[in-house]
This record gives sequence, structure tokens and C-alpha cells, in this order.
Amino acid sequence: LIINFPASYQGLAQSIMIDNQDTANSVTVRINRGINTINIGANDFRALNDAWIEQLNLTGASTDTQVTAQVATLTSIMPGAYSGVTN
Repeated sequence: LIINFPASYQGLAQSIMIDNQDTANSVTVRINRGINTINIGANDFRALNDAWIEQLNLTGASTDTQVTAQVATLTSIMPGAYSGVTN
């Protein structure tokens, strides 16, 4: 599963919680297309706060992973960039 926050929610995730509710399998998370990954074991979770996250890639055998995110809209992050053209 790939979650791209700008494409899906017109914003960036400010804080996220990834809750692997699968009782037997882990999930691997890659953040912002980086090379480092986080492995979340069965019945475990990770929370990331005060981080600007554009994309999450979730892979692995887990079939029950819940992602909860606080999303800041692009207009609130860069108010002048999306207000239109003025003369």
C-alpha cells in the first residue's frame, strides 16, 4: 500500500500513528521514499510526531494495519503559494 498525502489529502502528514493489528505478521514502513525502513512487529505500533511526511509505503505480510494521520493542508503550510495570481 502506498499513501501519498498530497495526492490523496492535498496536504502533508504532520503526525502519524501506524498500528499493526495483525496478530502474526509484521509490516515494513518506508517514509518519503527514503532508503531506511521501520519494521513494526505483530500487535505493535509506532507514532511519529512533528514530522512532515509526504508518502508512506507499507509492505509485508500484515493484513490488518491502520494508519491514522494529522494532515496539514498545503494552503496552511504555504498560504501565499496557493492563493492565486494577483496584480
